[in-house]
Amino acid sequence: MKQGAVCVAGLGVVLIPATAWAYVDPGTTSAVFGGLAYILAFVGAGAAVLFRPIIKLYRKVRGRKDPETTKVEEHG
Repeated sequence: MKQGAVCVAGLGVVLIPATAWAYVDPGTTSAVFGGLAYILAFVGAGAAVLFRPIIKLYRKVRGRKDPETTKVEEHG
C-alpha cells in the first residue's frame, strides 16, 4: 500500500509540473520527435521479431501457405 502511494505521488510530480519558466527552441522539439520515432521503430521491429513465429504457427495450424516458403514459378 505504501509503495502504491509513493508511485502515485511520483507520477503526480512528473505529470503535473508547476510552470516552467524556460525557453524551448524548435531544435528541441525536433530532437524529441526524432527520439520518439526511433523508439517506435525499435518497438515495432521487436514486435515483428517476436510475433513472426506465432504467425507462422497460426498459418500452419490453419492450413494456409506461408508466403516465405512458397516458391514463385517462372514462366518463360
